[in-house]
Amino acid sequence: MGTADDDTKKQLEETGHETYERLVHFPLWDEYGDMLKSDVADFKNIGGVLAGQDHGWKIPGKFTAYPWLHLDIAGVAYLNSSQGYKVKISTAVGLRLIYNFLKKKIS
Repeated sequence: MGTADDDTKKQLEETGHETYERLVHFPLWDEYGDMLKSDVADFKNIGGVLAGQDHGWKIPGKFTAYPWLHLDIAGVAYLNSSQGYKVKISTAVGLRLIYNFLKKKIS
């Protein structure tokens, strides 16, 4: 998820297929920002059950107008057993994706 241009998102998605660290697009609906409203703070960092991780895309926008992308890797950062090249415990998921994406950018 993020505000980067479609070409960048497409390149990252293609790299995800190449590295077998595939990506899924989440919707970035404006109403998710309502879930960050707080009575005691500028905003809260959790939106609720209707959006889960999707609401978090609003937070970087509060700090920058620069295009950005967010990779939510928490659910796959650790495994109970090995899966292919991903070892048990810490998977380093996303590392191959970002490395290969940047490598193509500077080549």
